[in-house]
Amino acid sequence: MSDHLVLFVDRLVRPVPVRPVESEAGPSSENVGPSCSLQDRERELDGGEEEPLMQAAECRICQEEDSINNLETPCGCSGSLKYAHRKCVQHWCNEKGDTICEICHQPYQQGYTAPPRPQIEETAIDIGGGWTISGTPLDLRDPRLLAIAEAEHQFLEAEYDEYAASSASGAAFCRSVALIVSL
Repeated sequence: MSDHLVLFVDRLVRPVPVRPVESEAGPSSENVGPSCSLQDRERELDGGEEEPLMQAAECRICQEEDSINNLETPCGCSGSLKYAHRKCVQHWCNEKGDTICEICHQPYQQGYTAPPRPQIEETAIDIGGGWTISGTPLDLRDPRLLAIAEAEHQFLEAEYDEYAASSASGAAFCRSVALIVSL
């Protein structure tokens, strides 16, 4: 068998000579290929698993993709909700009025502020008092008012009659079609 070499174009690393790995049973006849040492060396250079694999993430507030270096983790959220721009979180705190994350219910990191809550003024509205309508008093026996009410009643009744007639003719049509199809 031949040795395999893995070459990462993004990060060119010189291969390190590999010593054969000895097991408990004694020296092995199989040689470990340089790809294994390159992967181990790559993990060492990357700093292990603590650094994220992706170097870009999406801000959970403005949904813009940015470098992780420009984003913060303001609270205890994880996954895709972990990162946000500082200015976006501060704007959200200003709009919302507090510095508690509504997803994980933990306070944001130090440095985020919220405006003071406005003082609530209790205003009593008296709805039991005498309400008056300005202008002349309304007389329900006024012939002009009665004429307007009668005209509106006839107009609405005529529209209903037209609707009822069209519904009746539509129902008759549907019955006729059903009778013809069933024969």
